[in-house]
Amino acid sequence: MRLTLTLLICFFISLLTFAQKDTIEEDVLIPYAEPRPEYPGGDDALYKYIAKNLEYPQQAKDSSIEGRVIIEFTIDTAGYVTNAAIIHKQLTGIEEGAYDFGLGECAINVVTKSPKWHPAKSNGKVISIQMIIPILFKL
Repeated sequence: MRLTLTLLICFFISLLTFAQKDTIEEDVLIPYAEPRPEYPGGDDALYKYIAKNLEYPQQAKDSSIEGRVIIEFTIDTAGYVTNAAIIHKQLTGIEEGAYDFGLGECAINVVTKSPKWHPAKSNGKVISIQMIIPILFKL
């Protein structure tokens, strides 16, 4: 289960990185930042962190709720996770818009409590950047 979670997260995080407005100089939309934000130790360390720290709510387990929660967040210029929010939930066993038994809150918590990242850069300047990551819940 953790290997599946790790592989899915790896695939989606590498595909779903989006730039935010440059907060250092001008309000110019940057289409791609290089280097992109990096979790300490790289993507493998991020997947291990999520697998180790993601707590599947007992009520969701008891109700057999599975699926994924997609979280959008910002890595600010200091490397901290800010503005984490759920942008989509695709869960089985419940109707769309119904209470998610704490899965959304759990996904936000694991992302916001992550250690400080190495921030993104564009044209040699440190920038804030928006990222999207899916968190998979599988029994």
